[in-house]
Amino acid sequence: MRKSRIRTEPRRVLRAGIATAATAAVVVGATALPAQAAAVPLTLSAVSGPNTGNASFTGTATTPWLTGYTTPAAYFSQPTCQLTWTAAKYGSDILPSATNTGIVAASATKKVSNSKVAVTTKAAAAGTTGANIDLSDYAPANTAVRYNVCVYGSATENSPLVGTGTYSVVATATLTAISPTAGPAMGGTEITVTGSNLPTTAGSIQATLGGLPLTVRPGAANYFTATVPKASPQNDADLIIETTAGTLRMNDAFDFVNGSTVTPNTAPSSRNLVDIDMFGSGFLNHNFGWALSDAKVYLVNGNYNPADNSTKKTLGQTSECLDVLVIDDTELICTLVLSTRFDASVAQTDASTEAAGNYPSSTGRALSSAGAGVAVATLSGTTTLVFSGGGLTQDDVGETVVGTTVVTSGTDALAADTYITAVNAAGTQATLSAAATPGNGNGWSTVTIGSADRVTAGISVASIGTKTVTAATRQFYPGDIGEKIVHGATFRVGTVITSVSTDGQTATISKPALGTLSASALPVLRPGVPVPDGSYNLTVVSSGVIGAQTAATYAESVVASGSTFTVAEF
Repeated sequence: MRKSRIRTEPRRVLRAGIATAATAAVVVGATALPAQAAAVPLTLSAVSGPNTGNASFTGTATTPWLTGYTTPAAYFSQPTCQLTWTAAKYGSDILPSATNTGIVAASATKKVSNSKVAVTTKAAAAGTTGANIDLSDYAPANTAVRYNVCVYGSATENSPLVGTGTYSVVATATLTAISPTAGPAMGGTEITVTGSNLPTTAGSIQATLGGLPLTVRPGAANYFTATVPKASPQNDADLIIETTAGTLRMNDAFDFVNGSTVTPNTAPSSRNLVDIDMFGSGFLNHNFGWALSDAKVYLVNGNYNPADNSTKKTLGQTSECLDVLVIDDTELICTLVLSTRFDASVAQTDASTEAAGNYPSSTGRALSSAGAGVAVATLSGTTTLVFSGGGLTQDDVGETVVGTTVVTSGTDALAADTYITAVNAAGTQATLSAAATPGNGNGWSTVTIGSADRVTAGISVASIGTKTVTAATRQFYPGDIGEKIVHGATFRVGTVITSVSTDGQTATISKPALGTLSASALPVLRPGVPVPDGSYNLTVVSSGVIGAQTAATYAESVVASGSTFTVAEF
């Protein structure tokens, strides 16, 4: 943890609002002398201060109460102010105590005008208590000691009491540490500030962090808590607190880092795509786009590190949040792809181009028979696949089917690129795109679903940059959502199907097309390897290229608890 520099600033003039009771009068208890008007109640600019002394305040009244006096003298008295100055009473300081007998002269008293005086408390002296008497000699823990402020026309025998007020002295607070020392610039971090002699009542501590006000929750005398507000990213923000004892500063106390929070922060592993609402800061500074050099929102298993490691990122992304829509500088929305993971261990051809191998293909899902000797069977010569053990789902519609383990020779054969077009509600029967070639009808003990490419026919891409592909007949199924679409250089590496129309003739893709396609083209739909279950971080980076961190303009959000995203089987 960074060591902060802490400085105590004795209060010269406390700003209004830190303490109340602007005017306080002392009942003198005796009638004024015939030739002297009663002492004037003074309005003090500060009604409390630190017991370390050397704090200044003013006392004012609406009448010219100092007329005729040039050298007034002020005293802090636990007893009631005496009506006149006498050497017997005020000639020597008297040690403050629990018996309320203490009297301490101000270190300085200055007439400002006929209606205003300035007073400074005596600085605390080092050494044995009472050796040099001052206001620090009696300082009960966390307790304010109240004094009468007695202002006399002069420090001469029988000079009259001309002004009075009340002033409280409290033990000087100290600051020791702040925890944590960093948090997201979007705010919300709960901090604990430790120290000593801290006030414990609500509203008794005013504080700012980096110039921004904190809502302080006093705890015990050795700590308080607060919630960090939203701020611009910055390092070494100062913490300043104000109490009745003065002002304290902790320099370089906190870093507002470019962190973020995400909603939702979990998704089941069965989901192909998840819409994410991300809150952070500085989003308008980034150019989110499709080129690898553009800003990205990455799903990362750990702390993202784009440093070049033999044409691979030292720790790259697992997936990407696409279709980034920046709402404002603090919010963006994107679609996280979970159906196809990125393999950062595969080398890229260069720093700014992802390779096809970065997006591995699925080996499919094997479904076995319900028991020994029970086969997954087709009704010979038909398009019906019967699986007595169940296990089929509606997500299997559009997936290829391969019989992988033959029960006996002569088992019905499935043509290459055969896929499922429908699944019954029970998950025990599928309709295939092509009839099985008749054999002995015994079928297979195991079939694999989604392990092979499916070649589409009659697919068109009308223009470069579009995210829509069309066909004259049904070519797309709900199970295709999340699968990669591949055709030479027409589609960007890692492009997946994000939605399918009801009639199956139109599909939306995740990345804009790089080229056009005529209706005679035969793109391939290829199952990807889904993002594994686990805990990840959603990270915003200003560029997705390898080695991007070397650029002076590179920026990256920091890992924070709010940016964690969990993929789990639930």
